[in-house]
Amino acid sequence: MKSLIEYLKKVKDFRRPQGQTHPMWFILLIVILGLMNGYLGYRACGDFAKYHLEELTKHFGIRRRQVPSYSTIRRVIIGVDWENLIQIFNQWASQFNLHKCAVNQSKNTLPLSHKTTKDISHGRHITREVSVFEVPENIKNLWANSQRFIQVKRSGNRGAKSYEETAYYLSSICENAEVFGERIQGHWRIENQLHWIKDVLFKEDKSPLHQSGPMTNLSILSTIAINIFRILGFLSITEGRRWLCERFWRLTILLA
Repeated sequence: MKSLIEYLKKVKDFRRPQGQTHPMWFILLIVILGLMNGYLGYRACGDFAKYHLEELTKHFGIRRRQVPSYSTIRRVIIGVDWENLIQIFNQWASQFNLHKCAVNQSKNTLPLSHKTTKDISHGRHITREVSVFEVPENIKNLWANSQRFIQVKRSGNRGAKSYEETAYYLSSICENAEVFGERIQGHWRIENQLHWIKDVLFKEDKSPLHQSGPMTNLSILSTIAINIFRILGFLSITEGRRWLCERFWRLTILLA
């Protein structure tokens, strides 16, 4: 499996060769690490780099004992081709094939437990089927602490509209379908929804960026940050941040 840094090195550098002090991959990596540690925005990521100059340059083999400034970070986020960045992200993420593996596991193995519930309220008539499956060894090796796949099928009517959807979850704990169903319907359904995480914990709704390109680039880097926490087995981004606590050298296995 290739590291994230290897993929970041594939991002096209729009800058002129003359005067390039910092490699593109290093700047993008600083933004990702900054976001993972709660440093949101250009200036904040610049502060993160400045506060961790020695650790960043030493840990990632940067010969110059310098880190990019706020203005350099801003210029890169504005200038990077977002379509190229999305392509690189998809290449990196495709290594894990988590969704495909979850679908195959649910089709080809019997669930460890199963629970069906019905919800009739507020004009809704919803049936939820929760099934829990063992996690294959190849996924356990990639996603630290993973213990169970959970499949949730929802179908029914909301008002006059009928709908059907299937969602998959990866858990670091071992529980039955009834317990997982209650948690997913409540806490997990809110906190671990990607849009909610990016809007609240990564503050995209209050982002000072107004151009579509920079907003897209920062959103992609935020998604990478979220995926790293998921790979490490954290269902809660807040919990992941507490564990990381600016000790980014803990991510060596994943990043380098």
